[in-house]
Amino acid sequence: MFIYREAFLRDHFGDRQNSKYWSLDLLLAICALGLQMSSDPRERDLGSKFYTTAESVCIVLGLTQPSILTVQTILCLAFYCLGQGDFSKSWGLSQIAFRMAQDLGFQKDPADWILQDFIITTNEDIEIRRRIYWGCYNSDKLISLILGRPVQLPWHDASVAQTDVLPYAIHIQHNGKLSC
Repeated sequence: MFIYREAFLRDHFGDRQNSKYWSLDLLLAICALGLQMSSDPRERDLGSKFYTTAESVCIVLGLTQPSILTVQTILCLAFYCLGQGDFSKSWGLSQIAFRMAQDLGFQKDPADWILQDFIITTNEDIEIRRRIYWGCYNSDKLISLILGRPVQLPWHDASVAQTDVLPYAIHIQHNGKLSC
């Protein structure tokens, strides 16, 4: 809900060097989360290696360079920790992500600050920022509910418009071929 799948996949299958919505640590964090759904214990154990690598890269580079990708990666890491029962670490990571999202101004409507942020060049960039904020908002509510802790992102602080639900992606194009 906080990763805009179309942009992530386009950058994943495209030019990764110049991508705005893909990074190796985000990919590793997503893989760590996905591997927790495996029925094979060896694959689930592999998820911890993906997590550790993503965490190392993100903490070293991401905290010094706040970005969309860092917020998304840290939130994936927080959900991984939540699934592992490491509630304190999950809470800490999620709070870092929410504060970084606030620092980046995601609670403000991106249409209002296009002139100040030269990374926003398309309507898709605006939509991605909206989705990230509302994904953070929903994640904050969920994590706070599960852990019985106060929320960080109150409803009244946001001026960003709500978003519509994306249709389910049945086919994803890779190298000119459609795959299921």
